[in-house]
Amino acid sequence: MSLTVHGIPVIDIDSHYTEPPDLWTSRAPAKYKDAVPHITLNDEGQQRWTVLDDIDFGPPGFTVVRDDGKKEYGTISLDSFENMSKAATEPKA
Repeated sequence: MSLTVHGIPVIDIDSHYTEPPDLWTSRAPAKYKDAVPHITLNDEGQQRWTVLDDIDFGPPGFTVVRDDGKKEYGTISLDSFENMSKAATEPKA
């Protein structure tokens, strides 16, 4: 699917890295596990970065490339790591 604005083709050439879901929890000392950013599910079942189990930092990552390689237009983030391209969190993917 090509994207145009006023008939001018839009070519997306930048890339965005998304922090892996265990970036902080796998490295923090046990006593800080609840204090570092970690993924939880909100009331709608969407993944969110959370601190102290009640401070919502936002969606898992600002990527719109799905796991099938297609872009999800009209949004700034997908709702779960499972829906993202593996390349969003794994540079060698």
